[in-house]
Amino acid sequence: MPVAATRRQNLLLLILLVVTALVYARVLGHGSVSYDDQTYVFENPVVLKGMHADGLRWAFRSGEASNWHPLTWISHMLDIELYGAARPSLHHLSSLLLHLLNVFFLYLLMVRLSGRVYRALFIAAVFALHPLHVESVAWIAERKDVLSTCFWLASLLAYERHARTERWAWYVGSLLLLALGLMSKSMLVTAPFVFLLLDAWPLRRLRWRAVAEKIPMFALIVATSVATYFVQASGAAMKDLPLTQRLATALVAYPRYMAKIFWPSDLAVLYPLHAGVWSTWQVVGSAALLLLLTAACLRWRQIPALGVGWFWFLGTLVPVLGLVQVGEQSMADRYSYVPMIGFSIAVVWGFEKLREGRLGRSVAWTLGLVVCLALAARTSQHLPVWRDSERLYTHALSVTRDNMIMHNNLASLYFGQNHVEAAIRQYRAATAIYPKYFDARRNLVFALQAAERNDEAIAEVMTMVGLFPEDHSLVYELGRLQEHYGNTHEARVSYERYLQLAPDDAEAWNGLGRVSRGLGDLDAAAACFRRAMELNADHREAHWNLAAVLVESGRPQEAVAVLQAFSQEHVFDRETRQMLDQLKGATE
Repeated sequence: MPVAATRRQNLLLLILLVVTALVYARVLGHGSVSYDDQTYVFENPVVLKGMHADGLRWAFRSGEASNWHPLTWISHMLDIELYGAARPSLHHLSSLLLHLLNVFFLYLLMVRLSGRVYRALFIAAVFALHPLHVESVAWIAERKDVLSTCFWLASLLAYERHARTERWAWYVGSLLLLALGLMSKSMLVTAPFVFLLLDAWPLRRLRWRAVAEKIPMFALIVATSVATYFVQASGAAMKDLPLTQRLATALVAYPRYMAKIFWPSDLAVLYPLHAGVWSTWQVVGSAALLLLLTAACLRWRQIPALGVGWFWFLGTLVPVLGLVQVGEQSMADRYSYVPMIGFSIAVVWGFEKLREGRLGRSVAWTLGLVVCLALAARTSQHLPVWRDSERLYTHALSVTRDNMIMHNNLASLYFGQNHVEAAIRQYRAATAIYPKYFDARRNLVFALQAAERNDEAIAEVMTMVGLFPEDHSLVYELGRLQEHYGNTHEARVSYERYLQLAPDDAEAWNGLGRVSRGLGDLDAAAACFRRAMELNADHREAHWNLAAVLVESGRPQEAVAVLQAFSQEHVFDRETRQMLDQLKGATE
């Protein structure tokens, strides 16, 4: 049974919460970043309306941002309702308060489960102060991390009460809280396995009844997994990568996370996913390390917490290892938020013999204090990276390699600030890493146009046509650019090529008509404009262009008839009626 915490222990917990708040206090001076914060909050039209009935319905139906997490959406709506959109610092405050609540819940859970107050305090301190958790707390768009963990830890607390008292009200509460956690972030799909681990130790009730209790939990997991799969698939978030590459990335991820836990340096918002980056020795070495550590945990059965913590760490990382690859990351700091709890349990109980004797206890206390101070210092040092978008992206580029996403994001930031040449350099850096990076190449075209580097813009689109032959719209885009910059003959060829691929595009027929008119081929131009009108009877420009061509061909009465027919169908189109009146006056 858990032991009661003394006043001294409660004071230490309070000190931990205050220190955590002080370490993270500088985040209250941060703004939002352009990496997903706008999608989630500051440019999301539904969220920006605050709490309202339509928004609540949307939250449960939406697959925006390629995720299904209705309670996360609602939490952002509540922040807008309370603070508005002009003060991102208060949105950061909500995330920080949730993190502090998680620290308290984790401490309380570990005390109740193990009865070891100081070990619980150390695990809570590592969780509170570790710099890997900066991403979860300081990134507004990652609210789902701190919110889902809050519900999940509360669910574990309720489950512990059920296990100790056999009262089913606690079980129902635990189930409901788990459901709320899953509606905040689907990464909690491995939660029932953690419940089973705790049934083995320290609850010591791993019997058929305990297993049967997990059936409703697994039902929640299946429902959430299915919803998440379809949302991510429909949002094109899933990457079709070879199975061998996904397995290699997953295996190598475990030692990478462990290395970041023990030595949290070179932290970045995105660790890019590179095809074939892992050598055979890295994959084999990672697999051997995992097998060795797993065998050691199973062998030392006299310390059951060691195995429970280790399998907690292994299992809760499974959904984000890339076995089903979602996004462009090979790993992420935020993914350690829950798994690190299990890893901390394994490490703390693994050092159990160090606490034997007075000298051992003194060493353990000293080592624990040094670790906490070092983590607090590193977290404080890392927090300014999240102050604004430019710092976030430039830091990521400085500590990772071939990070095309960060190059593209930094370029878009520069472009928005009208630093066009700097944007072009970053877009080119992104496309040099991955030539088929569509977004970066399309953005580069816009930047080259803004810099009036017209020939380069056309050359870039021609490159895209070759790289993405399945995207017929690029051929149309090439024709549009060639027309815009006066390359009329080339534009005609591009439009004709596109119309062979998409013959029912009224806009393209109108474009072909414009360049044909520019080349003096009035009959061909008239035929193109008529075809555009057949495909889209409401195409005003095609009607205007046909009327102009008819006038140039010496057929003004036909031009009047074209505009008259269009104006009768569109009685509120004043510009067309004015043109018609002018044309009538000129022909009378």
